[in-house]
Amino acid sequence: MKNKIINYSGLYGDAQRRWLPDFVHCEPLEARSQLHNWQIESHIHTDLWQIFCLEDGEAKIMSAHHTWQTQGMTLVVIPPNTLHGFEFVAGLSGIVLTVSSSYWDRLLQTAPTISLTFQEMTCLSLEKKQNNFQKIKRLIEEIREEENNNYPEKNFSIQTTLGMICIEIFRLASAQNEQKLVSNQRSLSIYRNFVKSIKESYSPQKSITQYAEEQKITIVHLNRICRSVTDKSAIQCVHDFFVEEAKKYLLYTNLSIAEVAYQVNFDDPAYFSRLFKKVVGLSPKDFKEKSRNLYF
Repeated sequence: MKNKIINYSGLYGDAQRRWLPDFVHCEPLEARSQLHNWQIESHIHTDLWQIFCLEDGEAKIMSAHHTWQTQGMTLVVIPPNTLHGFEFVAGLSGIVLTVSSSYWDRLLQTAPTISLTFQEMTCLSLEKKQNNFQKIKRLIEEIREEENNNYPEKNFSIQTTLGMICIEIFRLASAQNEQKLVSNQRSLSIYRNFVKSIKESYSPQKSITQYAEEQKITIVHLNRICRSVTDKSAIQCVHDFFVEEAKKYLLYTNLSIAEVAYQVNFDDPAYFSRLFKKVVGLSPKDFKEKSRNLYF
């Protein structure tokens, strides 16, 4: 059993610290991955940022809290001290850019919004934005070209190109976050309409299919939305509403259990009692007695 996190001050598999404060390094993804049989154990880099461009093939990407299964063009940004690992399908191609944290921080000191965006590991699928992916890959390759030659103003060129890479990735990540926000807002709107329909129809017999059709979505989609908002299925939301309605009558009226069932539009008092007990953990009678002893 592993009891220690693998920590590299340099690149993966390097036993010694190799980087300088302005360390920038590019290499083909397959150059290092192939040496390790395409399996990169979970590890951290103390003071290095990394950008992975995965061009084709499948990959499993792991962080401490999330796992991504990717296929095709994918971009991964990994901050320092972030646990991460990879399982690549043999033959997967791509390129990896590694930058010392001191250089990265200095580069983005006038762009705090970009810096904050990448405080956590980011994984972007770019299969539908292949032009963006190719642009970033081309910019990384330009850094590699500069790195391997002694062109005039080499350092300034690398710094400028790295800044362009950060801007491109930031814009892609921001667009993805906006899409998620729009999606979340739409989900919340559908959930509110669903709850409104439960109240207005006031019918325990109304099926989830009918509710879904009203929202012009599938049952699966409605369930997914309900779970994202309440951590409960659509039918559980319906049951909860009618149980809460029944509780009011049980607490504040002298109606019998059967009368309460009819009041909240259940046709079968026995079924109402079974459902109530399933949701609350007490029968309607026990709930009424226990609550009245507690509150009155």
